[in-house]
Amino acid sequence: MWDTKYPMISMRRRNRWHEVIQFFKFPPEIRKAAYTANAIESVNFTIQKIIRHRQSFPNDEAAVKLFLWA
Repeated sequence: MWDTKYPMISMRRRNRWHEVIQFFKFPPEIRKAAYTANAIESVNFTIQKIIRHRQSFPNDEAAVKLFLWA
């Protein structure tokens, strides 16, 4: 199914599989830390994107409200 629906993705996955399986050789604790780091980086990117257009906030509450609405 993937090969017909997403041929480029399937091809890249097959071509780079030897790199992907290296990740699974790490213990579960290390893999969990990597997943967590990716999530944190995603949040940081979102925050930076939100505040990029604003140079300052009148107070901390204003900044928090802006983040919660995003």
